[in-house]
Amino acid sequence: MRLFVGIFITVVFSFAILGCGVEARQTDRALFDNKPETVRTVGLRQSIDPLSVAIDAERWTVMMDNAQSALYLKHSNLSEDDLVRIDLALRAGVRDLLELRDALCLASEKPMETCVEIVVPDWALRPPNKMTSLVEYEVRVQWLGEAANRLSQIGCDAGREVSDDQYLCAIE
Repeated sequence: MRLFVGIFITVVFSFAILGCGVEARQTDRALFDNKPETVRTVGLRQSIDPLSVAIDAERWTVMMDNAQSALYLKHSNLSEDDLVRIDLALRAGVRDLLELRDALCLASEKPMETCVEIVVPDWALRPPNKMTSLVEYEVRVQWLGEAANRLSQIGCDAGREVSDDQYLCAIE
């Protein structure tokens, strides 16, 4: 009987201790529930290793590149349709625009002009569709040209300074 009572008390105390630990962790999480993602994540971890975060971010980039390469094994040519080609080129242009802006900003090339927010149009965030008109694509091409023109000029000027090649960014 004493053995049974002893086991019973041990089990009850064990659950009580485990329950308090879970409640404490839940309370910690509750403190960060209404905070921005950065605060919520940082607040729950004791220390963050920048190298680990960088590796994780780069890992996702590699995984997405691999997934896209794998997709092209099955679908080597997504479409011969000119409108689809335009759509894909515009989306790639938006991604390139953001990458160019980031590279120029990090290189401190005219930071007042390059370290600025680019408001990406809604169409670039939505999946492609075959219902977009050629007129709408023309408007999108004009937006991309206006958004990319100055940043491209700054990047090419930076390259010309070190290469002495006046035709560095020339397009035939």
